[in-house]
Amino acid sequence: MKRLMVLGSVCLLLVLGGVPTLFGQKQKGTLDIPELKEIPGLVEQLKSKEGATRAKAAERLGLRAQLRAKDIATGIPTLLEMAKADSETAARASAARTLGFSTYEPEKTVPLLVGVLKEDKEMTVKTAAASALGYFGPDAKSALPALQEAQAMAKGAAKDEKDKQALGKAAGTSINMINQKGKKGG
Repeated sequence: MKRLMVLGSVCLLLVLGGVPTLFGQKQKGTLDIPELKEIPGLVEQLKSKEGATRAKAAERLGLRAQLRAKDIATGIPTLLEMAKADSETAARASAARTLGFSTYEPEKTVPLLVGVLKEDKEMTVKTAAASALGYFGPDAKSALPALQEAQAMAKGAAKDEKDKQALGKAAGTSINMINQKGKKGG
């Protein structure tokens, strides 16, 4: 009888664990992909005076771009400007990542991201730009020298220089993505 009660209690707890989703509440760890109707508002938020608001809007647009890149086309000009010149580090990094997810006009975006990779003073932004370049595949071949330079710089990083190590890893992954996609394409 005790076993049956314990088993019943465990089952009840498992069932109740799914209750928040029954009532429309979001679970921790789920992606907050914006719906199409939210895109204009998010594009407007890219121009907010608050850096955190700009960063969050860019991040959410990036989630949508992963689903379908052309859905965020109206925000691309602002994202391009943000990646190279926003005053907030988090906003620049989010914009760079989102540009990677969008793979928008490689002939324009790849050189901009290479510039960010080479010139930005913040490692998190450099890392975001390095990661973003990989999504362009063979269209980012021109970025290989900058990515290789970033990777080489990170090889000499000390164990406590996690930001440099992250940059090196991102650069290496992007190099592989660019070269691999190039091979598949013929």
